[in-house]
Amino acid sequence: MVKNLVMQATWQAKVLGSFGLPVIIFIDEPALYAYGLSTHITLKREELIKDINALVEAVRKAGALTGVYSCARTDWSILLESKTDVVSFDAYEYFDSLTLYGMEIEKVLLRNGSLAWGIVPASEKALELKAIDLFRKLINSLVDKGIDHNLLINNALITPSCGTGTTSVG
Repeated sequence: MVKNLVMQATWQAKVLGSFGLPVIIFIDEPALYAYGLSTHITLKREELIKDINALVEAVRKAGALTGVYSCARTDWSILLESKTDVVSFDAYEYFDSLTLYGMEIEKVLLRNGSLAWGIVPASEKALELKAIDLFRKLINSLVDKGIDHNLLINNALITPSCGTGTTSVG
């Protein structure tokens, strides 16, 4: 499966790169929420990181950056310790689980990695909050953990929250 994903992702990186614009290839929802569950005891942390890194390295060789998106409460250390350039998450639903990994987040940012804040409202629940207010609150919670404010802002991407496919256009 990893080899198949490597072939598909490198093909996408090459095709999209032919337009002369920066390319980021995202691994979408790699089912890491299952890691640690009794039903998936055969999943090994080191193997998960190794497989993610194999895909990341292949995509980079094809000239693109990489990102991993997870729309779940997961063991974020797996993504944060991988070589991916961008860790993307739903800021409305899963930020609290990500804040447990302050040191790992800082390491990603210090190596010029980015956090992709899924903060553009894409659900009724998300529409109840102002995105900018939530963003400030979340940034401040990481600053309180010792991460430099400018580092967080300079290495931030703003993306939709989870589930844009079910959101109405209006």
